[in-house]
Amino acid sequence: MSELFISLKGNDREKVLSVMKEMSISMNRAEAERDHMKAMIDRLKEDFDIPPKYARKAAKAYHAQMFIQMQVENETFEDFYEDLFGKADDSRHDERPASEE
Repeated sequence: MSELFISLKGNDREKVLSVMKEMSISMNRAEAERDHMKAMIDRLKEDFDIPPKYARKAAKAYHAQMFIQMQVENETFEDFYEDLFGKADDSRHDERPASEE
């Protein structure tokens, strides 16, 4: 027997069904929006050769108005990476543990 036991009284069943229908409608809208965003990303790729990876990232930054924060995080990551592995033109980037060779 299931662990879930719900006792609905009176018109509670109709209320729950109404909420479930509303949730389904919301899910349909979300699916449609995802499809629309994919189509826009595809259009950017086809019309302007903008890679989808960068189109999504730029759209997210623009939407959240967080470009400055992303710049700071990227700079912090670059510093961290260079501390670990050296600069890109540094010969140390070719050194890998034996297990990766």
